[in-house]
Amino acid sequence: MTFYPFNEYGLWPCGNQFSPWRRPPRYAIIVDPEPAHCEIEFMKTYRYTEFNWISTADWVFNMGLKKDPKQLAKFLAYLLGRRPDEFGLVPDRDGYVKIKDLLKSLSEEDGWKYVRRSNLDEILLTLDDRPFEIDDNRIRAADRSALPQSAPADVENMPPLLYTCIRKKAYPAVAGKPVRPSNVHGVLLTPDQDMALRIGRRIDSNPVMLTIHVQTCIDSGTLFMQSGEQLYTAPEIPAEGYTGPSLLKEKKEALKNDKRKQDKEKENSKPFTPGGFFLDLDKTKEEKEYEGRKRRKKDIEREKDRKLNRRRKERLRGEEF
Repeated sequence: MTFYPFNEYGLWPCGNQFSPWRRPPRYAIIVDPEPAHCEIEFMKTYRYTEFNWISTADWVFNMGLKKDPKQLAKFLAYLLGRRPDEFGLVPDRDGYVKIKDLLKSLSEEDGWKYVRRSNLDEILLTLDDRPFEIDDNRIRAADRSALPQSAPADVENMPPLLYTCIRKKAYPAVAGKPVRPSNVHGVLLTPDQDMALRIGRRIDSNPVMLTIHVQTCIDSGTLFMQSGEQLYTAPEIPAEGYTGPSLLKEKKEALKNDKRKQDKEKENSKPFTPGGFFLDLDKTKEEKEYEGRKRRKKDIEREKDRKLNRRRKERLRGEEF
């Protein structure tokens, strides 16, 4: 281990006879094993505009273990084997979840956004005690003794309101009708609005949140299943069992989008011919009348300009004579 002495101004020797002392580099992390000395570690992944004193323990935690496969393995063992509901995941009967859904949930957690499929394969190749099993595009914990099983929910202890999200484009078509599931688990519900938005943003960047009235659904014969502490599932939500935002704005946006799509398809269907154009024979009566009025208006303006120019010329001729 090499130590570099600092003077009282926080400068370190650079070996230059003209400038023997200078500040540490911008890409540097200062570890302070002793008050008067420190070790310089160049890490371009962390940028510090001014040098900071951090302890050796912080260095080991923040840098040495951040991308350590062992730490990731422990975290995945907890996520897959104990509390998948805490991250918005529902395992199937065999304890499997889709790797795609797992990576999405990890990308929402600070400190684990770097995880990819290659990191999972690295754990399987480098660790003897493998914390999970992979089957094609599915993954499950090796130790599932503490994994909560999906069971019928206790109706008396259920929260009065649950929340779920659907795609914004699908909301105008779904409103007023039963909400059906988009996966094998059923309609995913949670009493936490933040969790509902977190799950909804995995399928749409701007999802629409629906409020589920539990008692109304129970009276309609809906069977709720509980998966962990924070997640519930239902095979279907009746039309009278939920409420959502007003449809007026969504309908207007949907009509505008449909019209733009039709206009774009109409333009793309026309063949491209350089130096020429095709007559549009499919115009409606209103469009033809509008174009006729527009053409007559241009003709009237053009005739007015001609008369003004004629008068100016006559006035100039009279002044010459």
